[in-house]
Amino acid sequence: MSLRHTPRQAERDVRLHEPHAVHPHPPHPLAPPPPPLLNGNGIVPGTPSIANGAAHHISPKVASGAVPTNGAVPPSIQKLNDANEQTWLVIGSVAEQMGDLEHALSAYENALRHNPMSIAGLTQVAGIARIKENYPLAVEYFQRVLSLQQDNGEIWSALGA
Repeated sequence: MSLRHTPRQAERDVRLHEPHAVHPHPPHPLAPPPPPLLNGNGIVPGTPSIANGAAHHISPKVASGAVPTNGAVPPSIQKLNDANEQTWLVIGSVAEQMGDLEHALSAYENALRHNPMSIAGLTQVAGIARIKENYPLAVEYFQRVLSLQQDNGEIWSALGA
């Protein structure tokens, strides 16, 4: 070992043997300076209407959750709901293939949270309920599918009609 590596080795040995010792690092010479304080004294000014106890007014758009008044879901939210639904359906399918019906049921119910009218989600929950011999629940979910899609022969067959 060369002599120029000896001090570093000693420092490393100290750090290894003193796990709680504080070893500050010098500031980087090219690091940007910290941002200036907003008002020079380190105190961030509050909102006047809140700081003085007055009521804070919320815009109607914010209060309503920014959802259009006609009940339509914004396209970006709808895309997220669709992606989440599909993801939960895949998770449920994988869990079902692995024989884990509890996790599959949970995943399908999560898919229904994102789209309560998901034909695939409703059908899968009904199928698992039937496998677990929970026939009233299976019938309930099969009927929900039929309320959305009256000509679904697979569901009519599952109901014995």
